[in-house]
Amino acid sequence: MTAKDSTVKEWGGQEFAYNRYGNVWGRKFYKTCGDLPSTVQGQCGDGKAFQVNDQGWLVWVGEGNSWRDGITKNLWQTKLPASASPWNVPLSFGHPIVDRPLRGQPGEGVGALHILGNSLPDFRMTFNNTVTYKRLTAYALLDGTFGHVINNQGEQWGLLDFSSGYFDMNERTVETAKPVGYGWRVGAPESSGSGGFYDVLGPNNYSVETGTYTKLREVSLTYRVGRLPGLGGEWTAGLTGRNLFTWTSYSGYDPETGVSGGAAGSGLINQTDAFDFPTLRRFTFTLSTRF
Repeated sequence: MTAKDSTVKEWGGQEFAYNRYGNVWGRKFYKTCGDLPSTVQGQCGDGKAFQVNDQGWLVWVGEGNSWRDGITKNLWQTKLPASASPWNVPLSFGHPIVDRPLRGQPGEGVGALHILGNSLPDFRMTFNNTVTYKRLTAYALLDGTFGHVINNQGEQWGLLDFSSGYFDMNERTVETAKPVGYGWRVGAPESSGSGGFYDVLGPNNYSVETGTYTKLREVSLTYRVGRLPGLGGEWTAGLTGRNLFTWTSYSGYDPETGVSGGAAGSGLINQTDAFDFPTLRRFTFTLSTRF
């Protein structure tokens, strides 16, 4: 996360100030024909060299082919050589394509960095309510964090080890199966791998996810038993559950996460899910009295 200048740039339909604290910078894989440079967009679409596959990622397939033809036409190991590539880097059949300057432009061959979101939430919300009926008291607490992103580094490690459910080919068909390396490595320089979202654990628009969540933080039921003969005064029994349920679209174990190291020294700002232990669900039974 860095600050560059005060100009405002738009990406993904949102505007981000370069100097906003908590900006997450990373690489962007193309998802639509419109993401491509204007000079390349004419080569994108059905029957053309660049197409969007069934998972929503733009890939190179070669003129006259389809992303479904990898096995039936034996295309998995075919490549577009650097000399024919608009970016002057080779492209492999069916592999995601990272945004970079075109041939002859400054920074040619190196993946460009984009603002993928901000680690600081837009707002937080807490709502609690207590209801009492005769001797029974019920209490519930909801809290949520909205409008931030998380870098899911645990998912990227899964890509390295070929253990990510998103790229599991077990139930894929001959048409929808993806070539080896599709989800594995890209890296900088590109020679560190064959292409994919692993990206040597660097943030990118696959691993950086929306971190918005709402949690049922606490529910408690308390019953006033009253006096018990020979056992003191008023007795009360209670049962409390904490961290009972989470509503989120985040694909990791727990969106309430973040590493505490780094220059920022704050898990809230870093918002990197790097195998921190998830928040535990706990239940507590209490029995109390007073004399």
